[in-house]
Amino acid sequence: MNILKRSVIPSLLISIIICFFGSDTFAITIKEEEKLAKDYLKVINKYFTIIEDPLVSNYINELGNKIVKKIPKVNFRYKFYVIKEPSYNAFAIAGGNIFIHTGLITGLTSEEELAGILGHEIAHVNQRHISKSIERSKSMTIAQLTAIAAAILLGKEGSGDATSALLFGSMAAMQSISTIYSRDNEREADKKGIKALVKAGYNPKGLMFALNLMRSKQWFSEIPSYFKTHPNIEERLAYISSYIETNRGTLNKLKKVDNRRFERFKNKIAGSYENKEIVIQRYREKIKKDPDNIFLNYGYGLALFRIGDTQKAILHLKKALNRNPFDPHILKEIGIIYYHIGEYKKALPPLSGSISFNTRDLEGRFYLGEIYKKTGELSKAVNIFEGILKRKKYYKKALYSLGETYGKLGNYPDAHFYLGLHGYKTGNYKTSLFHLNKAKNAHNDPKKIDEIDKLIKRVNKLHKRDKGKKKK
Repeated sequence: MNILKRSVIPSLLISIIICFFGSDTFAITIKEEEKLAKDYLKVINKYFTIIEDPLVSNYINELGNKIVKKIPKVNFRYKFYVIKEPSYNAFAIAGGNIFIHTGLITGLTSEEELAGILGHEIAHVNQRHISKSIERSKSMTIAQLTAIAAAILLGKEGSGDATSALLFGSMAAMQSISTIYSRDNEREADKKGIKALVKAGYNPKGLMFALNLMRSKQWFSEIPSYFKTHPNIEERLAYISSYIETNRGTLNKLKKVDNRRFERFKNKIAGSYENKEIVIQRYREKIKKDPDNIFLNYGYGLALFRIGDTQKAILHLKKALNRNPFDPHILKEIGIIYYHIGEYKKALPPLSGSISFNTRDLEGRFYLGEIYKKTGELSKAVNIFEGILKRKKYYKKALYSLGETYGKLGNYPDAHFYLGLHGYKTGNYKTSLFHLNKAKNAHNDPKKIDEIDKLIKRVNKLHKRDKGKKKK
């Protein structure tokens, strides 16, 4: 153990080692689980792409927390993430963090199915199955722990099949820590998850349909990743079916779920994040059968824009808009396409309309600010970027654009300050320190200088820590 501790081991590995070997009587508290979650998240962010699109993240978090609210006792602050991966998978890690792959989302057909998957994962987290799974994994060998450390340390610097195999093996080892559940865990997660689902207004038949969908994939192609960490599929299906039959009267009273938000969410993911060639072909086939479908035209428009067919993309987005003239998401996408092809006058009306229908949308506001910046209406751009930052203090793109705009206005103290903030929040500490020192020297306000000084100390500390890691 001393050799391992002297190595350059991430806090993730140290946390695991402490949990496994730190005491004779193993126990992981909620606070420890939350700490472990932060370390897991760093690794997941390093090796996987988490979709940060506001439409995607807002929808998945609103749906997930709608179910969480129906749980009697909540141990964690839950967060839900969509990972850009084509596989059929969903998993939870310590501390209330739940992930679902894009491949599974685009394979589902209703919000009820997605809610069923989330409800099951939420129940695993809330019943502390993950911390119990960590306890069961105390037998993990030092070699496995070292493999995790090596793969993490190699990061993107590694190359070739050997690195890939090492990363695959270590991630599998990590997964065995947090997401392989016992038969009893699965029963309990279904029982508790279904109760929360029904209270949230969802029929558990959605979960049954989702599991059957994945089982059909198993028959015709491959075993979905979900089944590898969520075993006993036949037993689970039998339990859900029995529950539905026993509670038919109660379930029949549930209101029909409106799938429009789910369809927008699903097609946003398919159009913007799935394999371009595959998704384009799929949309062509679907559009032939249902040419006026709002959400198919929406997703197809997004996919067409990705392959550079902007005119056809706008055509399909406008076709979707004709069926739903007040949809702020479609309006915004049309405005963004016009922005990217440099047709700023055409971009203004749809973006302005989008914001008027959805006042919480910061992305639409950002693009509107960008248009004003590019067309020389700098005061308007400043007002928009500052407004965004009042709502979301560290909206990274707005920080950079505000710094740029202040520079164009000749306000160099504030230009350097916001560019310094942008560097700080994006991990470009050397750049951040350059701009923050420039801002400090240019400002006259003692309060502002003091604020910048504190920020410089914080960034300096992070910069030294990073340089220390690189030397090791």
